Amino acid sequence: MREIWKKKPPYRLLDVGSASGLTLKEFQKLGVEAWGVEKSAHIHRRTPAALRRRNVLGDVRSLPFESDFFDFAYETCLCYLPPRDVEQAIRELHRVVKVGVYFGGITSDMTREVIEEHDLLYEVQTVMTLWQWSELFLKNGFRLASVSPQSLERVWRIETKANEGDFPWYTGADAMRFCFYTKIRQDEEAELHVRLALRSATMSSSAILFCTARIVRDPG
Repeated sequence: MREIWKKKPPYRLLDVGSASGLTLKEFQKLGVEAWGVEKSAHIHRRTPAALRRRNVLGDVRSLPFESDFFDFAYETCLCYLPPRDVEQAIRELHRVVKVGVYFGGITSDMTREVIEEHDLLYEVQTVMTLWQWSELFLKNGFRLASVSPQSLERVWRIETKANEGDFPWYTGADAMRFCFYTKIRQDEEAELHVRLALRSATMSSSAILFCTARIVRDPG
């Protein structure tokens, strides 16, 4: 979050797919107000008593939080949804965050070694590449976070250090570009629609002038 969005704690974060909520305690040590949502009642029951208020039993397709309640979401569960439900879940993430989403789900183009070592595709229902996942995020109110090559290299160093002693999960620094998504605000979306409309109108006018010129030159 610090490297991509230049945001330091305190901020509010949702861990989507939080299991028994143990990550919340670790986030708290960093000054992050972390909440979790977990769909499996079996796993959620293991949540320690001290974390139960902020580790919620719920579904990413219908999050039990107000709009813009979180600054960020850390997502690891979209791949376990059936394909027909993925976009609905992404729209829910868009609703509850103010800044952006870190996509940490399983993808089919993670390194072969880590997929085989950890059996990552077990129970995964939606199997897609990072690029295909990015298309769904872009389609549902997000844009790729603005990431320079220098930032990607720094994020890659963070990633590889976190996996020290393990196989790398991603193929390289450039793959990390498709893990960070910034929410498009309504005013930004409106401006984008205006720009597209103006571009379309300009192209239409140019086409009309071109056709008129053709008719003048060649009435037949």
